Amino acid sequence: MDMNKHDAGTEMEMNMTPMIDVVFLLIIFFMIITDLTQADLEQLQLPEAKSAVEDKPDPKVVRPII
Repeated sequence: MDMNKHDAGTEMEMNMTPMIDVVFLLIIFFMIITDLTQADLEQLQLPEAKSAVEDKPDPKVVRPII
């Protein structure tokens, strides 16, 4: 009996159910992890500048616009 012969009328199908289950589990996992990481963030107290200096571009620098 030759196992390598395939009938021309038979088609191979791939069952997508396990892959869909894995994708949904990954989505749920990342949603939970994202929620937990957002809860762990601390509020930062950023320093404020008392005086500001205007940054002027150097007139000697040539910037080509494409």
